[in-house]
Amino acid sequence: MNCMEARRMVTPYIKGELSEKELEQFLKHIEQCSDCMDELDIYFTVYQAMDRLDAEDHPDYDFKKMLRESIHASKRRIVLSRTFRLMRTVLFLLTDLLLLLCIITGIRISRGQSVEPVFQRIWLNFYHPAALTEQESELSTEELSEIFSEIVRERTPMRNAGQIPEQRNEGREDGRQKDG
Repeated sequence: MNCMEARRMVTPYIKGELSEKELEQFLKHIEQCSDCMDELDIYFTVYQAMDRLDAEDHPDYDFKKMLRESIHASKRRIVLSRTFRLMRTVLFLLTDLLLLLCIITGIRISRGQSVEPVFQRIWLNFYHPAALTEQESELSTEELSEIFSEIVRERTPMRNAGQIPEQRNEGREDGRQKDG
């Protein structure tokens, strides 16, 4: 963006009429160009002063501070908009993945096949990718179930919160600690 384009965007910026793309380009330019920033400062001050002429009280306004806050709010708006778009895209991808999984499951069920191996492979690939190497990708259902069960046992927390792992008490058969 050159200075002439930026200067044409000063008034639309102050009125909040710039698109997100235009706003981003404008903010980048005024950060790098002190002449355009000075012009924005002048126009912003004039617009804000005129807006406050009709106010009954005439407090002393810090227009430079107001401009900094306006620029900061504009940058935050751009970041929030990008974050929202990213989260929306991720949500759509997850939804598509879930739909694909449902379709695969439906096809396997309609053919009379078990769906367990599909879910087990997904589980293994997601939580324990080292468990499935290229050599293991041709495992039978039984071998796959065995690996899956082993990994699930490793990840399963203790069933009872009060359960205490066994302690080794060497030299005592009754399990009490030696005193002394």
